[in-house]
Order: sequence, then structure tokens, then C-alpha cells
Amino acid sequence: MTNQEMNEKINQIITDFLFPLKKHENSKEELAALSLLLRGFVTCDNDSIEKRPFLLTGINPSFGPHDGEWKFFPRGYDKPFTFRGAISNSKKQDYWGKKRVQFGDDLCKFGDDLCKCGDDLCKSMAYLDLFPIRESDQRLFEQVFKNPKLTKLRADILSITQDAIEAMAPRLIVHANRQSMYYWGVKPAQEADVDANDYEHPWMGYKVKRVVKDISKFNSKEHLVEIKKLPDCMTEERLKKFPLYMIIGYIDNSERINYKRKSTSLEGCFLMEYVMEYREKEDLDKMYKYTEWAKIWKWVKEQSPAD
Repeated sequence: MTNQEMNEKINQIITDFLFPLKKHENSKEELAALSLLLRGFVTCDNDSIEKRPFLLTGINPSFGPHDGEWKFFPRGYDKPFTFRGAISNSKKQDYWGKKRVQFGDDLCKFGDDLCKCGDDLCKSMAYLDLFPIRESDQRLFEQVFKNPKLTKLRADILSITQDAIEAMAPRLIVHANRQSMYYWGVKPAQEADVDANDYEHPWMGYKVKRVVKDISKFNSKEHLVEIKKLPDCMTEERLKKFPLYMIIGYIDNSERINYKRKSTSLEGCFLMEYVMEYREKEDLDKMYKYTEWAKIWKWVKEQSPAD
């Protein structure tokens, strides 16, 4: 799926929901959503990234005080950005600047047109928000769209995002938003001896097994997969703080999005529960450094047979 195809499908879903605007007059919930949707949406263009990438995902893009409202009828989306372009133009403390710090100052610092770094991670990294709706306050975003009246809208948009992810067939997904792991079908922040699959509310509904170094330490082993030779940087402490899963298929629940799809291109893909940042230095120091991400990506590719 190309970026343009993705944008056109999402644009149609949002347009069908929005218009005519008069139909929302008597619904406070829908009017609240309206105020966000009328900002338009924005996506990351990953068309130039090689297939089976390192995919970094978030929940939704921000909306700053200088961002404009929707002015492009009937096209309700802004010009797509690229991961390399976004972080090359970022300031150290903004969203993309923090990504540059996490994944390396040299990563894509020249932007799309001038990038000559030859870095394997640079060529392989893609970015995608699960929802392209612009709002900086995630609590507000979740509050507005968790209303039952908007469940179908959320599901319809997420369905297109999932189609795009399936087309990419990433080897590694790092979801840098712990509280929204449930959209993958995974309960966040679970202990390793607890099955993390959310069988009742699956959303995208990926079935996973937790990666551990020594399975003999656990009584319940059905939801675990043992991999003894992980990169040295993936310590027991970090695996506890940032759980790593292997996708093994789909959760069998008819409420799952795209339920008619019975097989996934993500089988064998690693999914990491991660965070964007920590405020405390003690926790901040536990986050993976750029050189460690490069080692992790090299290891991931060694686990995946060539296409």
C-alpha cells in the first residue's frame, strides 16, 4: 500500500463520518471528535523505505499552536512527512529531536535528498502513527475517541493502518507508547509469567509470545518463547522494563479488526513495548542507545530469513 493509497482511504473514512456536519449537532461526543478531525490528518510517507523494515510506531501526531486547520477540501490531509526529513529538521527537545537522540545524531541528519550516511538503520527505519489524527494531549485524544459512539470510526481508521503495516511486513516493531499497546491486542506492562494477549478486546488482535532468555525460570510456559542468544544489551532488567514479544498469528475473536484475514505477514516479527521518554534520569539511562539499536537491528535481521 502506497502512502497516497493509505491517505485516500483514511480521507474517505473521515469524510464519510464528518459530512454533513449538521448530523452531529445533537451529540456532544461527536462534536468533540469533530473539533479534532477538522484539523485534517497527517501521515509518514514510507514509500522509499525497504520492505521488512524496522518500524517505529506511535499513537497519533501532535497538533501545535502554529498548525493550521483543514483548508484543503476535499483532501483532508497535510503533505506527508518522512522520518528522515522530520528528524533532520528537528530541535533537540521536540518530538522528532528526541527520536534523533534515541536512534542516533547521525541518523538521517541530511534529510531525504542528501542522505549519504550509508547507515543500515537509516535505510531501514519507517514510522507510522496508529491514528493520523492531530492532537498533542494523548489523554484528550483517548478521552474523545474512547466513546462507544466513535468505536466504529476508530476501528475503520485502524483497519487501514493495519493494512499498511501488513504491506510493510516489518521484522521489528517498536511501539513507543506503552499505554496504547492494547491496540495491538497486547495488555501493557505485564509480568513475564502472565499471558499478555487481550482475548476479549483484541483490536488489531496480534497473538504474541513473550521473549525470555531462560524459560526454566517460569512455571507457565505456553505464552513464552525462549531465545538464549539475544544481544548483550538486552539484559534481563531491560526485557522486564521493555517487554519483547514474537508475533505468532492472530487472536481468534470475531471482534478483531480485519477478522476475515486469517494469516499475517507479521508472523515471526518482534514487537517491543517501549516508551518515548522518561523524566527521571535513573529510568532514562535504561533506554536503549543508538549503538544498541544498531546491534538489535542486526540481530533481528539474522533471525529473519532473506525474502
